Amino acid sequence: MATVGRRLLNPLEQWSPIVFILAGGLALLSSSINTLDAVPGVSTQQGILVFIEGLAGFGGILLSFVAMLGLYPILKKDAPRLARVGVGVMVLPVLFFLVDLVWLSLSGVLGLPSLTLTYLPSPMLALGAVFFLFAVGTTIFGVTAVLTDALGQTLGSLLIVFAMAWYLLIGGIAVYGFPIPVWLVSLTGLMQGGSMLGIGYRLRNGREGMTRAEPVAR
Repeated sequence: MATVGRRLLNPLEQWSPIVFILAGGLALLSSSINTLDAVPGVSTQQGILVFIEGLAGFGGILLSFVAMLGLYPILKKDAPRLARVGVGVMVLPVLFFLVDLVWLSLSGVLGLPSLTLTYLPSPMLALGAVFFLFAVGTTIFGVTAVLTDALGQTLGSLLIVFAMAWYLLIGGIAVYGFPIPVWLVSLTGLMQGGSMLGIGYRLRNGREGMTRAEPVAR
């Protein structure tokens, strides 16, 4: 099992800088389109713009999760326990949500009871819990990076900024409900997109720096 895990995580670690950059770009694109709603007479909630915004937003979230998993092998070397806690907090709720979606689909066909409706008040609460725990896991990664200097304090701080954006968004939903205020979506999108671009840039440059230093060390 450990060998299989390494085979899955090693490619994620290798490609995580590029994935972070792509995720950050998509998050900024989604946020920029949403910001247009603040312009009088402009609405992005229709036609091709709402499709692009939704696709970019979903893609950014999905890629950010994949990119975060790529940090686990790096953090595990210096702080294995904290790294395991962080990745566990991220992965377990996502797995539960995916299983619940499959079960929910089967319930419509076979008449099986929904796990969400059985154990949680609503699917939205389940999704909110997934994002909250994803933010908690990212916070653990960020604190681990700062304390151990495994990724550098700057990169650790960027991870915490990314997590803070999720806390703000979830808190805003609790306060304002739907639709979410444009300024809040724009602010959190800017925080998420900017932090992920910064993380990808730092990882990419750090890796290139180590690669260039190897011949000198020999």
